[in-house]
Amino acid sequence: MKEPLRFSFRHWWNYVLLVMLIAGILLWRLGRLDGRLVLGAVVAWLALGRVFVPWIVHEHIGFFNRWVFNDYQKANKRYRQAINSGRATSQAYCALGSLAYAEGDTFEAVRLLQEGAARLPKDVPVRVLLGRALVRAGRLGEALEVARYCVSISEHNPLSYIVLGDVMAAKGEFEAAVSAYDKALVLAPRQFECHLKLGHAYIRLGYIDKAEAELRKAMDLSP
Repeated sequence: MKEPLRFSFRHWWNYVLLVMLIAGILLWRLGRLDGRLVLGAVVAWLALGRVFVPWIVHEHIGFFNRWVFNDYQKANKRYRQAINSGRATSQAYCALGSLAYAEGDTFEAVRLLQEGAARLPKDVPVRVLLGRALVRAGRLGEALEVARYCVSISEHNPLSYIVLGDVMAAKGEFEAAVSAYDKALVLAPRQFECHLKLGHAYIRLGYIDKAEAELRKAMDLSP
């Protein structure tokens, strides 16, 4: 699953900064404002942000640490600072939960992703990751509830059926897993990950020819 970028855009500080940038650049291009004033205003606004809304600045720095500089440790620190402030956005919980999951801190990942999912009731990707974290934690009943909820809110999203297949495979119900993965592939025939998982499910069922066909498709589609 390609994880969505979790940029914390919905905050008034961001809106003001965006208006300043657009208006400043427009006035500069029209020759009505010195470009140095625009730059100075932006720098001043960033400095004020560090003082009055530090949590949103921490989230932005965490975003760039992760997605631009690939420094997970610094990203973890920044998102943690934002969340510890008690005023972090929903995207910060999702982003830090994803980092915790990637680092193997399953129980912390579940806690953070549950908070993110509660704040984003229609967000499928965060629930897919939550379902996988619950599977890893051995909480299969809760994982199944999450997967079924994904299907109920987004039945045309292949991710909903992939996470359902993951849960059924973890429960040892491989026929049900195959059915879920098949539905996902109807919606997204070139989903490499799903072909791979379907192949593994066929192996567990003893359907070697079908497994080989799916694994070959996965190899062909592998990024």
